[in-house]
Amino acid sequence: MLKYGTTLPALAVVMSLIAVILQWKHVAPIGWVMALALYFIIWWVMLFAVLPFGVRTQSDDGAVIQGTSAGAPTEARMLRVALLTTIVASTVFSLVLIAMAARLIPLGSLVL
Repeated sequence: MLKYGTTLPALAVVMSLIAVILQWKHVAPIGWVMALALYFIIWWVMLFAVLPFGVRTQSDDGAVIQGTSAGAPTEARMLRVALLTTIVASTVFSLVLIAMAARLIPLGSLVL
């Protein structure tokens, strides 16, 4: 069983499905390749935004290992970070699709 329970993975799946359904229903006037590229970029940006959440450094724990930085994390917890990133990125992606559909983000002026 996952250490984080089922809430975090379930929320990641739900938010990802919402994003896919919005794209499937053609809410925004972009194709699948553009949508995947946009989601990829949003996911990576959100990764660096989510990465510092809840990090306990070696300095915080008072156990700095010789040869490492005092600011290095005690535990990486990358599965938790990946799930949180997916939740946040899917939410932001869904909001961007809705903004495109509402013409808040005009696509006609983009030169590709």
